[in-house]
Amino acid sequence: MRGAVTQTINGLVVGNTYTLSFEWGAGQLRSRDGATTEQLIYGLGNTAYATNVLSNPSHGFSGWNKVTQNFTATGTSQVLSFLSNGTPNGLPPVALLDNVSVTAAVPEPATWGMMIVGFGAVGASLRSRRRSGAAVAA
Repeated sequence: MRGAVTQTINGLVVGNTYTLSFEWGAGQLRSRDGATTEQLIYGLGNTAYATNVLSNPSHGFSGWNKVTQNFTATGTSQVLSFLSNGTPNGLPPVALLDNVSVTAAVPEPATWGMMIVGFGAVGASLRSRRRSGAAVAA
């Protein structure tokens, strides 16, 4: 994205799911009179996403909005980008950005359930082996 703020994220594992989270807010230049709209376009690699459009009254600030986006790594490094978009045309839209983080996604509850069942099955198998081994030795 031309004119965007970018950062390369390294150390990703291809096929793993990650969570991008950030907070953003929309403001106005002090000299601006009249309403504006702002939106943040953000991208991961070749995929672009967009936040909701915020409407700002004269001299306004939208407050902070949290965005969370899951993505699957397609390479060991990917470019993360942010670009402010808004109206009226000809004025620079003001988007504020804070608390950007990329973390490994937390497994879904079903995944946890399968893992617990798997551990239980392994435990039962070990217990069964001990019992049959003790009977043979006696």
